This record gives sequence, C-alpha cells and structure tokens, in this order.
Amino acid sequence: MALSQVICARATGARTTIRPHIFIPPQKPQNLGNQTSPAYRRTWSLSVQRTCASRGPVLGMRAHSKNEILLEDDAEEEHVMYDAWGDDVDVVVEVSHDEAEVASVLCDTVADKAEKSIAKHGAFTLAIPGGSVAKALGGLVDKDIDWSKVHVFFVNERCPDQKNYKLARSVFADAVGLPLEQLYTIEAADKSPSEEAARYEAMLVGLPETVMLRNGSGLPRFDMVLLGMGADGHVGSIYPDSPEMEAEEGLILGVEKPDKMSISFSLTLINSADTVVIAATGFKKAATVSAVLDMPLAPSSNPQAMLPVMMVDPFDGLVVWLLDADAASELEDDDDEHVDLDIV
Repeated sequence: MALSQVICARATGARTTIRPHIFIPPQKPQNLGNQTSPAYRRTWSLSVQRTCASRGPVLGMRAHSKNEILLEDDAEEEHVMYDAWGDDVDVVVEVSHDEAEVASVLCDTVADKAEKSIAKHGAFTLAIPGGSVAKALGGLVDKDIDWSKVHVFFVNERCPDQKNYKLARSVFADAVGLPLEQLYTIEAADKSPSEEAARYEAMLVGLPETVMLRNGSGLPRFDMVLLGMGADGHVGSIYPDSPEMEAEEGLILGVEKPDKMSISFSLTLINSADTVVIAATGFKKAATVSAVLDMPLAPSSNPQAMLPVMMVDPFDGLVVWLLDADAASELEDDDDEHVDLDIV
C-alpha cells in the first residue's frame, strides 16, 4: 500500500506532491510477544510540517491510513501538537530554517509532552542522548514544567565516564532543579559495558508503573525518546552492520568498541516508546535523511542498505523528525527534483 504525501502551504495556496513512500517488508516479522520486530513492521504514513520565522507552522497535513489527505486547516500559528492528530499518523516531519530553530521546536515538543504526560498519568519519562541533541535542550530552562514529576534516562552512555549525564546536568538539569535521583545514570565504577547494561536494565524494569508505563507486552514504555542521528545512520550506540542492530534480547545493550565503551537502548526498547523524536541538522545528514524518508527499500535484496535509523519504527507510537533546511535539502518530489525549501 502506498500512501501519498502532500505539502500544502496555507500561506500561499501552493501545493507540491511528494513521491509516495512504499516500505516493503522483506520477510515475515519475528514474533516479540504481542509486538513485531523493530524493522519492516508497516508501510509508513508520512506527515510534513514546516515552520516560518515567527515559529508558527506554515504547513500542516497528515496522511490517513486509508490514503486520504487530511489538512490541518485549524492549526494554530504555534507549534503543532502531534498527538492531537490521533492514531492515523505514524510519522511527522518538521523542517525548520536552521539548527537554532530546530532546538527551539525540540524544547517546545518536550515541554508539551511533559505537560500532557503528567496530566495523564502523573509522571513524564524522557530518554535523551548526548551530543548536539542534549545541547539543544538548554531551552527547557525557560519552560513551565513540573520537574518534580520528570524522570530522565539516557539512550546511551559512556562507561565509566558518565559523559552524557554530566552534559545533561550542565545544560538543563541543575538549572531547573531536577532531583538527581530522577536523573538515571550508570555507576561511575570500573564495570564492563555488559555489567552496566544489566544493572541499568534491572533499574529500569524495577520502576513502578506510577513512574514507568508498560506496553501490552510488559515492556517499559517511555513517554518520549529523543535521538540524534549520525551521518552514517547510527542512533544511540547502535551502528551500521553491528551486532546491536540484530539484538533480539535485552533492553539495554553493552557496546564494546575499540575507541569507547558504552551502554545503549536496544531498538526494541526505543520502539516501545509512545513518541520518538529524531533531530538532525546539517548538509552531512541530508543523504541519510533522504534515504530514510524518500527512498522505497527492499532490504532483503540489499541488506547492506539498512541503517539503524531505518529501524526506528515504534510498535504503537509516533516518530517525529525535526530537521533544518540543510538536512532536508535532498528530499525529493514526484519529478525527482529537490523539494523547494524556501519558506515564506
């Protein structure tokens, strides 16, 4: 089944049709209880968003599962709240002018999800990476969030350096008064990645459901997982052609590479989340973004083409892509021409 993707510029009335995205399952999905394997689970339904300089969305649409295009005509000139669209939307793509605007949208998205999660079940569970995505969270300092009910985890972490933990504290956690017992890190001890992974997983699954929700298979269900993406398509500490891409057991993985030791969320844990946000900026990411969002794939005939980021597909949730114009510059339209990213 192919789902059309349409960009509708409400400000000008212009309309551009983007090539339908067809995602072909190469094999019968493996059974994970009531879930299916992280990759190849379904054809995507793609929504496209763009923002203008005033921080309001110029474009708004969604692709319905029955191939209907539903325009969000009543979208406010504020950041669109994706969860209001319901279960029909699987993927949202929002393109901003530059890296600074992506950071602003990211913080808006986190703050909105925090408010809704706390209102719904009394807590907000957030998993964050390091690097540029963590640095982009400085804007959370200015958000009205009940930090006493926020629980922050790490998608990946260096062993035993606690690099991402230290970065989170310096960027926002200390400034907002997040209780340190709700900033869940590894032990700063001389333990192997596999030992740290086992400890972190035990801590995670031991949390009460008043803090950490569970999905239908009993897996931890984060309210939101934030991911960066390398130009090579890696997420967390899961790299192309690595054993971690194929891992079917374990929620937290120990990753041993010659240049670094770390733990990482597994794809199963990432895909158990309610909302996954992937933030990518810069021309170096453009080819990978296009490979994921534009190009139909038949991985069984070309398994080397599969990247970890292509396997991010929540079992029962939403993926939000936050891109700047550079990272989105190789997205294509029906005529195989680059999408015009001039934003009025």
